[in-house]
Amino acid sequence: MRQDLLDSVSRRDGLHIIWIPSQERASVAWLCSLGEQLLSLGDVVFVDLARVLPIDKPSAPCLLDGRIHQGIVNSHDDLTLPWGNGLHVLPTGIYEFPAKLDAPRLRNLLVNLQLLRERFSSTIILLPFEWKQPFTDLVLAASSLVVITNPQSHAEAFSTLRDIKKIRRAPLIFAGQALSRDEVKHLGKIPFATVCLDDVEFPDAAWLAQQMQEARRVHILTQNPPEGWTMLLHRFWWLAALALSALVFVIPLRLDSPESLFHDLDAEKKMYSGKPFIQYRFDGQEPIQRLAKHAIGRYTALVPAESEVHDYIMETLVKNNSDTASWKHENGVMLIPKDSTTLRFFPPEHIFNAKADSLMPAWSFFISIVSDSLAYVTEYYNEFGVGGRKHLGIDIAGKKGSRILAPFAGKAYTTLDERGGVVIALVNGKSVLLFMHCDQLLYLDGQDVFAGDPLATVGMTGHTTGPHVHFVTGLVEPNGAMTAGPVRFRTINPVQWFFQNKPHS
Repeated sequence: MRQDLLDSVSRRDGLHIIWIPSQERASVAWLCSLGEQLLSLGDVVFVDLARVLPIDKPSAPCLLDGRIHQGIVNSHDDLTLPWGNGLHVLPTGIYEFPAKLDAPRLRNLLVNLQLLRERFSSTIILLPFEWKQPFTDLVLAASSLVVITNPQSHAEAFSTLRDIKKIRRAPLIFAGQALSRDEVKHLGKIPFATVCLDDVEFPDAAWLAQQMQEARRVHILTQNPPEGWTMLLHRFWWLAALALSALVFVIPLRLDSPESLFHDLDAEKKMYSGKPFIQYRFDGQEPIQRLAKHAIGRYTALVPAESEVHDYIMETLVKNNSDTASWKHENGVMLIPKDSTTLRFFPPEHIFNAKADSLMPAWSFFISIVSDSLAYVTEYYNEFGVGGRKHLGIDIAGKKGSRILAPFAGKAYTTLDERGGVVIALVNGKSVLLFMHCDQLLYLDGQDVFAGDPLATVGMTGHTTGPHVHFVTGLVEPNGAMTAGPVRFRTINPVQWFFQNKPHS
């Protein structure tokens, strides 16, 4: 990387984490001085997870439970509070950081930090003294990890750093008792600087700011190694290609065994058959929100919040350079593209799911139950109501009248329920599937069903706000709490049921 390019890039988008693994807290004056030293690069924002700074907003939204950005194109975050010229503080709404985070809350935290980095030249996260598991994920995105110890906290801090391998991906600035050779050896190959504090409680702010700026450069170079022999190979690759081609005629080759031609190509077929985007031509009746929810689910296997759907639609419109002036609006919310409008829906940039690869086969199976190419999951199984309401099934949205297909052969049992409306169950020797809110039943009670047959159609019977299928999975048990015809069963998480029974194979 050229020197001028490195200097330019290192002045932007720095994420620094400060951890003081002791009850001793950094002074407000010291933090202010550190921020002022970094102002030469641009505005600085402090994310105070340690509750050190006196500035707070009791009504501040929690970084773990929502977005600090409302998804309006070219808008600025207005939730940070000014703290001097060029210095800002983001009230986090977090009074005690949890020991663990589920995937949606961790995703919110990482996306919010990325949104801050897009506006501020330096983002400084102040961690509480006790190391929590989610902090390890923050280190992966950090330009530097600053650890400030005293003689009492040095051993515990070193033990934490040694046990967390992911920390080794970020430049480490260790301010405290000098590390011994054995400690340096155990930490591995990490760029770091040390300083003996002696009688000084905290390192000099100017020195630390300089180390943080150097850490940015190290972090950038680590991700973009300087050009050397690889550049020569890029320029003269054709010479290497000619030399390798000539070897075919000089060195006799041993042919591989024919057995290698008969390996299973299913994995390769799945890998290379996907498209980089979803292209859809609208008919003047379909709202873009339905396509957005389907696309987000197909890329991430998530059920997005309305704010995430709105953000993704704005992102899609920008990428397609779309003019929406002539599009229709319904109920002040739904946006309907005009007839023959064609849009490409790319993977979302700010919606992440670490479990997408493992969850996607189950998600694809669930939507394949409904004969609607734009079906999507609107709510997952939630046995204990964590973070929402209790929900003993999966909801699959589809157009009213779409057929509900039987994923395996069995016997059908039908019933009427006040909340579930028209219900049809499919039972085989060990599994029970319930489909609720149906419109029309296509099988009678007690009839045999073949795999792939349409059982019923999607409707809105019972308690529902829109056409969808409430899909319940169960295992046959003589003492089960629920019944389907003469069969008793207990409910089970549909994702767990899918991977245990593999109905797709």
